[in-house]
Amino acid sequence: MGSMKDTRKNIKAAPAVKADLNAVQRQLGFKTESQTIAYLTAMYWSMKSRKITLDDHLNYLNASEEASL
Repeated sequence: MGSMKDTRKNIKAAPAVKADLNAVQRQLGFKTESQTIAYLTAMYWSMKSRKITLDDHLNYLNASEEASL
């Protein structure tokens, strides 16, 4: 991850998604959005191999769709 070419661009996010990201950032005490996103993606990759219920999966999908409106 550290040796990847720097291809940073602005990430476009719906206002509700940006607000949630900032809330997570504050709650975890991170200084940057990048650190928050890195944490969330690391958590995703860690949790990907664990089993969740179909109901949980559908709830997560629904939440992401609603936040993107």
